[in-house]
This record gives sequence, C-alpha cells and structure tokens, in this order.
Amino acid sequence: MAMARSAVFHVLCVVVGLGIVSGVRGGAGVRLLR
Repeated sequence: MAMARSAVFHVLCVVVGLGIVSGVRGGAGVRLLR
C-alpha cells in the first residue's frame, strides 16, 4: 500500500511538473509573439 501511494504521488508530481513547464513555455512563447 505504501509503495502504491508513493508511485501515485510520483506520477502526480511528474504530471504537475510537466504541466508547469508546458505552461511556462506557452506563456513565454505568447509573450515573445506579442
């Protein structure tokens, strides 16, 4: 159970990290285009 929780937590961290990176890149791209 503990391993399953850590695995889910790790996946969530990766998804959130990718979302933040993509959001920052998208924001920077929009600013550069404008």
